[in-house]
Amino acid sequence: MQTFADQAAIAIESSSSRLALAQRNEELSDGLERERATSDVLRIISKSPGDVATTLPAIASAASRLCDSDYVAIGFIEDGVWQMWNDLTQITFNTVEPVVRA
Repeated sequence: MQTFADQAAIAIESSSSRLALAQRNEELSDGLERERATSDVLRIISKSPGDVATTLPAIASAASRLCDSDYVAIGFIEDGVWQMWNDLTQITFNTVEPVVRA
């Protein structure tokens, strides 16, 4: 009976260790993905400083990957016009209706 109890204790401890290891691996993978996305965005910004048409779609794409989202948009207002970028297109909203530019 004691042998069975010892084996059960070892199995429980082993299972707990595996769960902790899996959780740590997931945390490390998430951290690596954040670092990779940040690196991608910084690389694009350094190649095209001030080029909104290049940098904002890259930021939206990185955010989409990090958030595991199907759609991400980044927007700002310039000269009274709301401009929104996703990873593919620019959408400009004026006071009448949205205008989409591919």
